[in-house]
Amino acid sequence: VGRDGDLHTDNCDMTALLYVSSYGDGWGGFTQINTKGVLPKIIPPVQKRLVAFPGNIIHKGFAYSQKDAPMRISLTYKLKNK
Repeated sequence: VGRDGDLHTDNCDMTALLYVSSYGDGWGGFTQINTKGVLPKIIPPVQKRLVAFPGNIIHKGFAYSQKDAPMRISLTYKLKNK
């Protein structure tokens, strides 16, 4: 329905995702986080959930997969150490 992101890293020390949209079972919209030597982590975008991870870790966001689901909205903070 929407457009999935691509696997990528961020140019920052930490990435923090805050899921804003409502979420229903079966909508998809997961965030995939890949770490070397470990199976990918699949995180459902539950509303008000905050997920933080090092910015150099490969990750990808997926759009909701159901045509009647609302738009998946998240806020992304890319944090750098001072």
